[in-house]
Amino acid sequence: DVDDAIDVLYDNIDFVTNHTTGMHVHVSFNDEKSYHILNTWDFVSAYQKACKKQEGAVKRLFRSRNRYCKHFTSKQKFVQNNMVAIGSHSDGYNSSRYYTVNYAAYMKNNRKTFEFRSFAATKNKDDAKTVVHWLVGFIEDYINEHYAITQSVRESFDLVGDDADVIVGTKKLPEKTESTVRDENGNIVCLVE
Repeated sequence: DVDDAIDVLYDNIDFVTNHTTGMHVHVSFNDEKSYHILNTWDFVSAYQKACKKQEGAVKRLFRSRNRYCKHFTSKQKFVQNNMVAIGSHSDGYNSSRYYTVNYAAYMKNNRKTFEFRSFAATKNKDDAKTVVHWLVGFIEDYINEHYAITQSVRESFDLVGDDADVIVGTKKLPEKTESTVRDENGNIVCLVE
């Protein structure tokens, strides 16, 4: 349980924070589809907007932009950063990690986690629990919404069943990125905007 883990950390570790210290939350999943859903510009854009809204309401829990928690300012910047994260510098210790969502953590030693860096460090364990619960809820809602759309598309193409292997991904189109649904042979069966 997340609350128990936070209790253990806060009850047993004495740490110091200041205005630059962040609380980094690593999130992992049991399925690859969740990683693919969250490794999109649409997710990052929605996440950054939600953080900004929350920061306005509860400033002490969120970090404003700083050099260790930069916002992706465009889809192009997001794509460029991910290319660095998965490229030759994928050791996790390059500048690609200093964004609201650190995708380089996924590549580092095969950890298979995304690191969320938008939160201010706090010595108050109830504040830490609030942040983690908010993050997990946001991620779960986003994934569930995406799965619902995917399931609806599958049903409309009669692809639901044991013999259907549908892959959700993205395809770069001129001036536009759309979600695609592919069959087990890699053929595009539907574009979802």
